[in-house]
Amino acid sequence: MDPNTAAGFLYTGLGLLLSCGFLLVFEESFSLSLRRLLVRKRLHRSIRKEVVLPPWLIGLGNLASSALGKEIDPLRVLFLLGFLFLAVLCLTVRILKPFFALGLSLIAAGFPVLLLAAGLSCQQSKSSREGIALATELSRRYRMENRNIYQALEQLVASDGDFPICRKHIYRLLLHLRASASPAEIRSACDAFAFALGTVWGSMLAVCIRVAAEKGTDISEGLTDIVVQLKSANRRSEERKRLNSEAARMTVWLVPVLYVATMALAVGYLDMSGEELMKNQFRTPEGLLFFSVSVFLFLFNRVVLKLVSAQKLDY
Repeated sequence: MDPNTAAGFLYTGLGLLLSCGFLLVFEESFSLSLRRLLVRKRLHRSIRKEVVLPPWLIGLGNLASSALGKEIDPLRVLFLLGFLFLAVLCLTVRILKPFFALGLSLIAAGFPVLLLAAGLSCQQSKSSREGIALATELSRRYRMENRNIYQALEQLVASDGDFPICRKHIYRLLLHLRASASPAEIRSACDAFAFALGTVWGSMLAVCIRVAAEKGTDISEGLTDIVVQLKSANRRSEERKRLNSEAARMTVWLVPVLYVATMALAVGYLDMSGEELMKNQFRTPEGLLFFSVSVFLFLFNRVVLKLVSAQKLDY
């Protein structure tokens, strides 16, 4: 192997190892330091610090928490995206021009957000099918528990109903409601629940739960109306599914097939060795740009197809 090529691969490997080590060692420290910088108000000493985060950062945290199904600190998400941006920038700035390296780093940092959005959209599409079972079971449990929404939600989480995705969101909502000490915190918890479901009926269900938790208002009629509307929407959805039963999948495989075919033609008809091919692919600006664009188009096509095929059951 050419010494320059070997040195380049060695430098890249060491850079990746250094970046991973930096991430493992300083992730928590950086998150805590950034949180201290964002503190705007302090209440009494017996109450924990109130951290005021910008709306876009709160939305990013809600997106990650809803897509992954567990509580995730927004500052940790911001740190991981920033780390990914800097790592890609450091690895590409030696090969590409600064403008292209910066653009490629921005794309690399933005793709996890796009993948989280696509994953959440798929989850919302699946969970929307659970709406009838969820609303029906909640209405039944609510009446059995004498209109006590907290006990109804506890029984709902412990039940064997056919709504596995919604059960996780209900569990997170119940934890937040139990820890809430003010109407504002109850509203925030219900808004996060509605965001995770991402449907009109999910927003209506969150409003019903919020009203019952805040004021103890009877929401039996509201839950019954949600069930009726969901049954009507389910009939319309089944009709659309029968009319559109086939989906185009060729785009998913078009980019990787073309890439592999191009590599095979380069080796088979241009008498290029594998070592020279890898050097031209990853050690030259043109080759690296071609590979990056191919990967970007492949992932972009997958995300677009998921977003288009994810049809929600809604009003």
